[in-house]
Amino acid sequence: MTATKKTTTDTDVLIMGGGLAGFTLALQLVQQQPELRVTVLERYAMPFTEAAHKIGESTVEVGACYLNKVLGLSEHLMAEQLPKFGLRLFFGGREGTQTPLEHWSELGPSEEFEYPSYQIDRGKLENHLAEQCKARGVTVRDSSKVNNIDVGNGKSQPHLVTTHSGLSISCRWLVDASGRQGLLKRKLELKQDNDHQGNSLWFRLDADVKIDDWSEDEEWQGRISKARWLSTNHFMTDGSWTWLIPLSGGRTSIGIVYDPQLHDDDKLKNFDDTLVWLHEHHPKLASVVAAHSDKLMDFKRLKNYSHGCSELFSKNRWAITGEAGVFLDPFYSPGTDFIAIGNNYIADLIYRDMSGQHLLSRPSVYSELYLGFYQATLEIYQDQYQLFGQPLIMSIKIGWDYANYWGITTFLFTQNRMTDVSFMRKCLGDLGEIREINRQVQALFRELSRLETGKDRAGRQANFIDQHNFKWLDELNRNLSKPLDDEAMRELLLKNLAGLKEFASEITAYVLRLYPEANVGKLAQLPPSDSAHLQDIGTALEILENAA
Repeated sequence: MTATKKTTTDTDVLIMGGGLAGFTLALQLVQQQPELRVTVLERYAMPFTEAAHKIGESTVEVGACYLNKVLGLSEHLMAEQLPKFGLRLFFGGREGTQTPLEHWSELGPSEEFEYPSYQIDRGKLENHLAEQCKARGVTVRDSSKVNNIDVGNGKSQPHLVTTHSGLSISCRWLVDASGRQGLLKRKLELKQDNDHQGNSLWFRLDADVKIDDWSEDEEWQGRISKARWLSTNHFMTDGSWTWLIPLSGGRTSIGIVYDPQLHDDDKLKNFDDTLVWLHEHHPKLASVVAAHSDKLMDFKRLKNYSHGCSELFSKNRWAITGEAGVFLDPFYSPGTDFIAIGNNYIADLIYRDMSGQHLLSRPSVYSELYLGFYQATLEIYQDQYQLFGQPLIMSIKIGWDYANYWGITTFLFTQNRMTDVSFMRKCLGDLGEIREINRQVQALFRELSRLETGKDRAGRQANFIDQHNFKWLDELNRNLSKPLDDEAMRELLLKNLAGLKEFASEITAYVLRLYPEANVGKLAQLPPSDSAHLQDIGTALEILENAA
């Protein structure tokens, strides 16, 4: 038997795992520090196939900003990927019937919001990222499986990683971007459960599936300004949602995400089971999928997808990014967002360290900030799947969750304040207050779901709930692009936070009008809303009366 040849090399930064998290970080690092020696170990052979079978094909504003503006990939995104026409939800197709789509309640924008987002063919994007990395001097070693990791002490001792081929690589910085392998998380015993249960399955068809073709109703066709198939389309039921995402090159991604406490996992084991389930819950989609079943590209299940991590960034010069650290839920497509936020923190730490600066407590501060965003986002998912099929609640929830996202997280990221410790320190008290209000609002949604459960929705009128009726959302989205100095940024952030309190007050009053017996908790202490720029929220909520 031939002995494995052992060789040793050295690098400044070793990233375990290519993929979206690893290659974007590598590119960001060499863009900031061209002289930096960066090595990426990718376990699979490259190039990746197009329409690679990975979670994370739909981006929202933080991830889009990272790809577009931070990494400068706008040309690739415009030429090789698809523009996204927002999130679009459909409710009320009676199970077991071919209900015409115009008879479903629809929640989504009639026009594009100003800040762009994209539908991503992951294989195509990651191959492009790898080529960009190589062109800038990054060493990319594919077909390289990690066999052993020796974590250094953070002083003079480097980290040492050995691959299955016998290659040993010493490095000053070690970054885990290995996805669900979680190499460092397992090595350092950092895994945390987060009490959010969810399972998913998804597959690709080598075919265009365009919901615009599902109805010839002129009023339905004419009430939006752009093709619906470019949206991330969701078909909602109690306890689950089914996505329909277009990919460039004429392919379509379809997935089902569900709470295993509310849907029988044994009925969703393979593609044939999935077709039966779709025929029961979404017959029109089932008939379309069945017609293209000969073009099935792949099928995968993922159980218990949500997980946490106790530490992401260390003074001992290691870090974790992407799914190797935390993953919450595919609803709202936050995966690329957390890659973007984490990579920004990691790139800043590496830049400071390689420039001779002392990191001091910055890694722990960044971990605390990152996990704060993670915990705040977790609130919008925990025990929420039970209300996913209820258009009344989801219409309010989507508005609230978007306002939180655009008014706080996205605003801080697009204004490049995430790594501004001084600025963030000034905001901690205000952010903590609104996070507590968000926790209470999410509890109110669960309470409203309890009160709505069992209500007969069969006779309710189908509505088009246009997100552009929420004019404040449009304002929040437009503010993402404004160039702001610290004073103006702080002033506008405080205005956003005040607006969220007003919104929480509006929601509370609305729920109490519907259900005077509702338990609204501490939200009852909020003062009544009287802000002029939020008057449209009350108007938009009244539209939902027909659905109630």
